[in-house]
Amino acid sequence: MEEKLSDNITSSKFKVGDRVIYNRFGKGTVICLDGGPNVRFDLWDPTLHNLDGLCENNHGWHCNDIQLKLAEIKVTDTRLARKMYPNAILLEDGMLLIEVD
Repeated sequence: MEEKLSDNITSSKFKVGDRVIYNRFGKGTVICLDGGPNVRFDLWDPTLHNLDGLCENNHGWHCNDIQLKLAEIKVTDTRLARKMYPNAILLEDGMLLIEVD
């Protein structure tokens, strides 16, 4: 899909590409920050829409920071994190990817 550019980009603690969780719709990915974090959710839901053409129907939602939490955390100091999260994935850039339940 083409990236939508807008003057309505607001500051957010999330960035495009972040994996997030919304308690109502589950896990998704921030695909745009137009007016707040806009998320493409993994699972279909009849309440969801297509974010004005940015994703497929019934997968998108205009969110705000309060509704979302990170689904994955990346850490650079991996020594302690590897012990605490033995199932974490070591990325090519040396970061450790931890999935949050």
